[in-house]
Amino acid sequence: MFGVSVRSILSLRSLLLSLAGFVCLIQSSLFAQNRIYPTVLYSGVNPITVFATDGISKVEIRTRRGWEPLSSSYETSYYRVMTMPVFGYCAKQASFSLWVERIDRNFEVEIRVTDCDGSTREYDLGLENTWTLFHEDFGTVTLDDRPCHTFMVQSQGGDFVIDEITSSSRQFTIRYPFKKPPLRIQGSKTYRYSVCFKPERLGQLKIPINVLIRRGQPVGKYTTYVVADTAYVNVIDPSRPNTPPHYDPPPVQPPPKPRPPKIPPGGPDTPPAPPIQAFPLDPIPPEPLFSDTNEPRVAGLREPLEKAPEEPLPEFVHDPTTFRTILTPTARSVGKGKGFIASYDVAGIIAGYGVTDKFTLIGGGVYIPSFINNTFAGTLGGKYEFYHNNLFRIAGGVQGNFSSTDKSDIVSVAPYITANWGTVDYSANLTAGYSWRRHMPSDTIVPPFERRAALIGIGGDYRFAKHWKVAGEAFLLENSTFQPAAITFRWFNNRVAVDAGLAVDLTPDNGLQLLPVISGIWTW
Repeated sequence: MFGVSVRSILSLRSLLLSLAGFVCLIQSSLFAQNRIYPTVLYSGVNPITVFATDGISKVEIRTRRGWEPLSSSYETSYYRVMTMPVFGYCAKQASFSLWVERIDRNFEVEIRVTDCDGSTREYDLGLENTWTLFHEDFGTVTLDDRPCHTFMVQSQGGDFVIDEITSSSRQFTIRYPFKKPPLRIQGSKTYRYSVCFKPERLGQLKIPINVLIRRGQPVGKYTTYVVADTAYVNVIDPSRPNTPPHYDPPPVQPPPKPRPPKIPPGGPDTPPAPPIQAFPLDPIPPEPLFSDTNEPRVAGLREPLEKAPEEPLPEFVHDPTTFRTILTPTARSVGKGKGFIASYDVAGIIAGYGVTDKFTLIGGGVYIPSFINNTFAGTLGGKYEFYHNNLFRIAGGVQGNFSSTDKSDIVSVAPYITANWGTVDYSANLTAGYSWRRHMPSDTIVPPFERRAALIGIGGDYRFAKHWKVAGEAFLLENSTFQPAAITFRWFNNRVAVDAGLAVDLTPDNGLQLLPVISGIWTW
């Protein structure tokens, strides 16, 4: 994307005011990175935070209907959204929470984060471990019984750490025939412990035995999660027989001879009431089926939540032209399916289109009518972003250029590499390139000749207001008596960016030369 003439180079480059300011900004965000934490899920509450160095525009979740904004009304049979992310203008991080219902089968939650520069990242969240959940039936016991049963903790995944085993009912006590928690268990092994039951009242009980597993990625107070086995028991009165008593039937007497019934004048009498039951039945005890003690919530049990009001987020304004400083390209790509059209000093037009998320086509030209200067120039090339790690990006490209005037025609090829460090609000850019040019003079006396030159450029920009940036570039051109530098102020919204400033020649012998720099870019 190097200029096709000295004039276009002058009008499309800006000066970096101070590297010290960018160093301070870079140090302040040294530890920032694009990530999500935690990267795995656990039973119960899961607070999740996404981080974006370029600022967050929106956070979405993949549903059966495709990508949709996170909403507290969304739920599946495996999980549900507890709280949706609420964040300010291009915030560097946003938090939300999920409630996981089931841990006996793995599943994935797909999250997509869109940055303020339009780039997207996707994260797949799954369970850290899946578990085999056991249901232990103590059967029917009496108040005098003291049964004990063996329970197991079995993971279908990797190693885990048991912090504690508890029961919400004092009728159940935990005993450890082997080592007592906390202890680490290999994923291929099964941990066994005993649960003893001392009944205190009649009735049926269903009590969870809570195994507290240490989280591999804790968040605040959420350092463990619950894997719950379940104990079932039916307690009866020991004085009540399990079967009704046996009564010998009375001796059989031959029935008397039947006599014809006497029907009273008013009709038959009301039939007598049925005989009372042969043996008494005890009333069903009033005890509840389930324990009414306060027990911790486990996966599969919901807790009431107040849904936060869902309000539309405000529009985030960002510079849509971070793929360039003023003219020279940065290492940022335009993005798949996106493009731009730029006008430099009215006469020059350059356009670009993102073929993929990393590859951008760039082309354009300038035409000056014959009654002014009879000049035509064109350029075509591409840029590919091959490295991206947090704040740092590297891209490479090549531009082919052609220019024609009354004096000569020039064909050139310029490969280059560019490195960029920063965010959509501030960045520093370093570009290095090499140009092969073939000159074909109109005067046939002068034979065609070639020139080669290296180019090094440094530049950057800084956002100082919602719609404003200051940008600058400076260049060192090999074997050239002209070393341009410039500074511009940029106004932008989410579609348009307009630059205006001045360019200057840094060569000491050329004196002070100031030229205006005006450009406008429209993106889609």
